[in-house]
Amino acid sequence: MTRLHEVATGLLVATSRTDSLNSVVVLGRDGGVLLVDPGWQQDELDDLSAELSARSLTPVAGFATHAHYDHLLWHPDFGDVPRWASPDTVRIAGSHRDQVLESLGDGYRSEVLALTGRLSVLPGLDIPWLGPESDVILHDAHIVGHSAVWIAPLGVLIAGDMLSDIELPLPDNSANALGAYRAGLEALAPYASIARYVIPGHGSITGDGTARIEADRAYLDGLASGRESTDARLLNPGMAEVHAANRALR
Repeated sequence: MTRLHEVATGLLVATSRTDSLNSVVVLGRDGGVLLVDPGWQQDELDDLSAELSARSLTPVAGFATHAHYDHLLWHPDFGDVPRWASPDTVRIAGSHRDQVLESLGDGYRSEVLALTGRLSVLPGLDIPWLGPESDVILHDAHIVGHSAVWIAPLGVLIAGDMLSDIELPLPDNSANALGAYRAGLEALAPYASIARYVIPGHGSITGDGTARIEADRAYLDGLASGRESTDARLLNPGMAEVHAANRALR
């Protein structure tokens, strides 16, 4: 994981060596921080914990954008603080806990595995903590109960596993998955259009959220029409297989 770098005043990001997962640190009052989707590998979690401590920053809350294993991690040194998520995310993380842990694979200490996916239902549509107002945008794109976080005072949209420059749209295999994905994309569009920064779950941070929205719209339009895709993301590892699966959803 790269060292934490300042994206905007009051917001730090560390990017994993694995699939460029972004761990987001939002600075609040008196050195308290909100952690969004911290991960991914054991040593990267250790490094994140150590760097927070070195900066005299203390986690006071966490948030998981959705119920996929790489977004459900936690480190014991982050502390026993509220870890919020949408109702569906909490439900899926709990009911599929064995699969979540199996998907993580080896290399994690038992105390980290014990904390994985231990979430509480968010009591509303904003994250209760002593920091910048952080509003949650709920939709069912990518997976039911997926969330993004809009931090208006910073002009930052934390998009979860959407609006990536390295991954194609990744709908699930539920009924009307492509329709749900498009609906989620449209839910994010107003925020992406005014964001100073859009932070995807995987990939690079951008100051042009509209371009990310348009790229995903164009990809979905191509799927719907049956046209061959020229999306550059198809050349990235694993994306040809994702595209084939997406075509099967039509």
